[in-house]
Amino acid sequence: MAFPDQPLGLKGELRMGSAWQDITGDLYTRDAITHTRGRPYKSNAADPAACAATIRNLDGTYTPRNPEGRYFGLFNRNTPFRYTLPGGPVRLEMPGTADRATTPDVTVLDITGDLDIRWEGEANWFSSETQFLIGKWGAAGNRSFYLIVRAGVLYLNTTSGGTTVDGGGFAALPAALPRHAAVRGTLDVDNGAGGFTLRLYWAPTLAGPWTQFSGDLTSSAPVTIFSGTAPLSIAPEQTDVTPPRRAVTGTVYRAEVRSGIDGTIVAAPDFTAQPIGTTSFTDSAGRAWTLAAGSAVTDRIVRFEGEVPEWPPKWSTSEKDAWTPITAAGILRRLGQGAKPLASALRRRIPSYKPLAYWPMEEGASSAQASSPIAGVGPLRLSNVTWAQANTLASSGPLPILASSAGQLSSMMGRVPAPSTALTSWSVQWMYRLDTLPTTRWTFMRVLSTGGTVREWLIQFGSTTNGLSSRIIAKDDDGNTLSTQDIATGADIFNRWQRVNFTVAQQGANVKFGIVWTDVGGDPGGIYFTTPGTIGRPTAVASPADGYASALNGLALGHLSVWPTDSTAAYVNAVDAWSGETAGARMRRLAQEEGVLLTIVGDPDDTVPVGAQSPAPLLDLLRECAEADGGIFGETMAGRELTYRTRAALYNQQPALVLDYAAGHLAPPFEPIEDDTVRNEWAVQRKGGSTGTAVLDDGPLSVQDPPDGIGLVDDSKTLNLATDEQTDPVANWLLHLSTWDENRYPSVTLLLHKFPELIPYVLALSEGDKIRIVNLPKRFTGSGVVELLVDGWTETVLPRTWTITFTCSPAGPWSVGVVDEIPLRWCDTSGAQLATAATDTAATVNVLTTAGQTWTSNPYDYPWDVRVGGEVMTIAAPGRLLNGNPFFESDASGWSGQAATVGRSTAVLHPQALGSLLITPDGVGTSGGAVAARSNVGAVVPGATYVASMWAYSPKGWSDLRPVIDWYDATNTFLSTGLGSAVAVPAGQWTFLQQSLTAPANASRASVRARHGATPTAGDVWYVWGVRLTQPKASFLLDSFGRTVTGSWGVSDSGPSWSTVGGGSTSDYSVGSGYGVHTLSTTETSRRTAVTAAHADFDVYADITTSALATGDSLYGAVTARMLDSSNMYMLRSQFSTTNTVVLSLRKVVADVTTELGTYTVPITHVAGQFVRVRFQGRGTTLRVKGWLASSAEPSDWRIEVTDAAISGANQIGTRSIRTASNTNAATVQIRYDNVDVINPQVFTVIRSRNNIVKAQAAGADVRLAYPAIVAL
Repeated sequence: MAFPDQPLGLKGELRMGSAWQDITGDLYTRDAITHTRGRPYKSNAADPAACAATIRNLDGTYTPRNPEGRYFGLFNRNTPFRYTLPGGPVRLEMPGTADRATTPDVTVLDITGDLDIRWEGEANWFSSETQFLIGKWGAAGNRSFYLIVRAGVLYLNTTSGGTTVDGGGFAALPAALPRHAAVRGTLDVDNGAGGFTLRLYWAPTLAGPWTQFSGDLTSSAPVTIFSGTAPLSIAPEQTDVTPPRRAVTGTVYRAEVRSGIDGTIVAAPDFTAQPIGTTSFTDSAGRAWTLAAGSAVTDRIVRFEGEVPEWPPKWSTSEKDAWTPITAAGILRRLGQGAKPLASALRRRIPSYKPLAYWPMEEGASSAQASSPIAGVGPLRLSNVTWAQANTLASSGPLPILASSAGQLSSMMGRVPAPSTALTSWSVQWMYRLDTLPTTRWTFMRVLSTGGTVREWLIQFGSTTNGLSSRIIAKDDDGNTLSTQDIATGADIFNRWQRVNFTVAQQGANVKFGIVWTDVGGDPGGIYFTTPGTIGRPTAVASPADGYASALNGLALGHLSVWPTDSTAAYVNAVDAWSGETAGARMRRLAQEEGVLLTIVGDPDDTVPVGAQSPAPLLDLLRECAEADGGIFGETMAGRELTYRTRAALYNQQPALVLDYAAGHLAPPFEPIEDDTVRNEWAVQRKGGSTGTAVLDDGPLSVQDPPDGIGLVDDSKTLNLATDEQTDPVANWLLHLSTWDENRYPSVTLLLHKFPELIPYVLALSEGDKIRIVNLPKRFTGSGVVELLVDGWTETVLPRTWTITFTCSPAGPWSVGVVDEIPLRWCDTSGAQLATAATDTAATVNVLTTAGQTWTSNPYDYPWDVRVGGEVMTIAAPGRLLNGNPFFESDASGWSGQAATVGRSTAVLHPQALGSLLITPDGVGTSGGAVAARSNVGAVVPGATYVASMWAYSPKGWSDLRPVIDWYDATNTFLSTGLGSAVAVPAGQWTFLQQSLTAPANASRASVRARHGATPTAGDVWYVWGVRLTQPKASFLLDSFGRTVTGSWGVSDSGPSWSTVGGGSTSDYSVGSGYGVHTLSTTETSRRTAVTAAHADFDVYADITTSALATGDSLYGAVTARMLDSSNMYMLRSQFSTTNTVVLSLRKVVADVTTELGTYTVPITHVAGQFVRVRFQGRGTTLRVKGWLASSAEPSDWRIEVTDAAISGANQIGTRSIRTASNTNAATVQIRYDNVDVINPQVFTVIRSRNNIVKAQAAGADVRLAYPAIVAL
């Protein structure tokens, strides 16, 4: 028996020392476990999660200060607590670094050749700690290979001697790698080119598909893999390095080790296939696996993991009862308590690059010297300065400025420790700003050195009689000048923050020295010189010996560093305070730098660029990023980790949980309210920058006075954005979110003990996921469907009850672009127009896409509205629609029942619908449904493919619903039914059904039918909408040649008839066996078939082949365009040569003169009957060509691209075939064509005048979406 007939299986645990202790038996059930988490409405950051529980404490076990307690000394304040529930996926959980699964060494695991190793699980891929995933890695001397991850980098390494890594490589994982993923490494130990090749991959699961992310990593020598006796482990550890490398802490689903790339599987543990609680098993490769204590095969899901801040003991006066009420809190609580601001970007960054010396100089106003964060470096003495005065460098705290007074000049001295080894180069870098241009050239940095030719370097800037210039002076130990180099510098090194890099390097017998100035946020500029001698090493950085000139008062200095090399990236990005970094990248970097675990859901690179990182507490910086991007920052349920779900990861979701109001899934109250946070004007200011505004001028929530709007309700926000240009888009996005005109449902409550079938979905749900509620009463809710985003929840859990109340916000604003869900959304093309004129009653229109992609042909995406010359039309179907009244907007005309009654209804409406068709079975027939009136004679082409589609809604759900096609000949005689396959439709949700079916021989008419099977009762009613019989594509010309025709090519699949416009006899033209044929019964005579083109622009595909290999001379087929006659055309000629090459030649024929515009040889060897696919595109004067083997994927690049204006008329589009007199093939040789597809222009069936505008439309009229999709931020 299952829950609720049996207890739920709740388990509570405390982390006592290094292990989790089960305290379920001590949890009082008189008080429920109550768990609350999530964010306030419209906030971008969650509050700390909280979980309350009551623990039995009769013997004082849970009193931390009780020395007699069982866990005395093992717990205290902030001891971790968690509770788990069963019902998740079965997997291996490894909660601690000592937990693992191992299999002993056997011969097949001693792989010394090519290696293929795979691992699937959940890990914090971007943690700064090293985590072993899998490996055969024992003590030193017994190590073979491993797969590890560290800071977002995957490593596959091997040893040849058992200790030192000498094979393998690494690569950065994709930034958007999901937490649950599979990774793989392959090592070709000898690639045949004198080295080895390593490749790294990822996939959603071990089943693939695998995506290589590493490139091919190669070496200059082959490698072998050590054959050791260490077990294969998931996962090993290595403790003889600092810091130790530990086994991954997390979830493992499966793993594989193969001998050879895609070779023999020698180990294949699949933990998902093991019984819960398994401690040992044998995998499919015969390996025996054993689990170490602490690891477990489980289906339990952590619902909460936090820290207990206090343990208040309570007892009754009789002392017969004692208990400890605890309220554990999520990690956000502790991280937010007493958190000091992080140091400035430069202060944090520079020491990590290990300079010889570094002084940030960010001291307070009363300082007397500048300390160094580098061990062994003494303070920098700096006198007669005003400390903490210059505060305009975003990457720094306030810095000192020189403040000499009469007789007391500013001075500086900082000693540089000797490096551990001799230097071949060194450098000094620092930041400065001087807003007043000096009228004299002064020294602003002095560098002392020893052991070399130059002992003193003076770096100067200022003015001379020749204008602004700088100078470097080199002096020896006696003060003699060895080199003086003047540098032409301008005013741009003043009145702004500058980074200076002074470098010295040994270059043979000379000292190469130079200086580079870099504006903060700007470009570098510098120069280099040489002087004879040796470089020595730096010993000090200082002011001039007698102090800085008083003319330099106001000079700000800071972040002075000395390096044992002439190049370092320590200042890069940090000097700009990481301005321009994406919000997600900053959050990940900060978490890694601070050693805090952070999981990012979504692509961190697809987040907004943010501005300067200021000194602030970690959580403030993370929240600042979340607010700028607009996602959700919070904490995970398990692992005491932080999490960020990017704004883009909230877009266009499929529902994680579908609830049926009619089925009673929702517990009261479920009541809508008006959103009282509407804002119809937003002002968004960039931190330190300008402001962008957005105003809703029209609509029910606009700034207009009632009743046209609600009046002005404005708001503002300051965000740390990277540029001023971001403020307007962000303001518009906030306006969109805060003027969503829909009822708000603030909470949704479920009693999961009454509907346990929902538990797996609830366990998998997290903040930001979408809930869809269906079958709501339309008279109260409008659409009958509500979609919500989960902001958080409160759940109360007892052994036999589980109640959860979700806090929610509308999901509608997060549907952007083209969405694969209801309600549909569409994106416009980059440009489209009518290819031909249309009368005011035309039921089809020809549309030419002039830029970007063509319109979709998927019936799922139809209908949508376009605006043409002020008229709104509904695009009802791709190509020609063969049935009437598909949308039941006003009646059910043209439809009849079969073993059923049918009628228009508004009781259950598709979100786009005005009406639907209600089908009531007669309760007798095994099948039946709704039948559309038959199409006209000749509407169907035998052998052509047609698509039957519909939206279906079954209140109860049904096992056999489908759209089918009944076929008839020209005399209206029934031929057959295209039944296709049954589809089980779930209860209470609109489901799209579609089948592609082929017209039989002699078919001329057809009727689409919405069919039910499985003998429904009269009570098993169902609804349909958008029932259509359409062509498979909107292509102007589409032909797969499924018919049989002699003497011509007949009627194409899409409707236009092929005309024979070339030479030869009638018998040379035929259709059969799935292709169109030109039989070349004679030489030197072209055979041509064509249709009249809709527009001069075209984009056509065709498959071309020959019936036999060419002999004597080549055989030629071609696609023609803008063809006026045999003497005037463009053609893409395919030459099938006697050497079995296929050469594409783009040609123009004008007045019977042929000019070749370009050629391309398809890299194949032609085989008779093997089709080559060509694509020929013309847009204006631009002609493009490509060709490839038809069974292969289309290449991305055009192979020929030329410009030519000789022929501009639409004329005809078609095919041309010929052989020359030198060809010796038999007179029966054929050029065959298949899959001719003119994808542009396109043909659409339309419903006209949707906005009551009735007018004829001219060719070239602009075609745009009438209601374009919301553009995501």
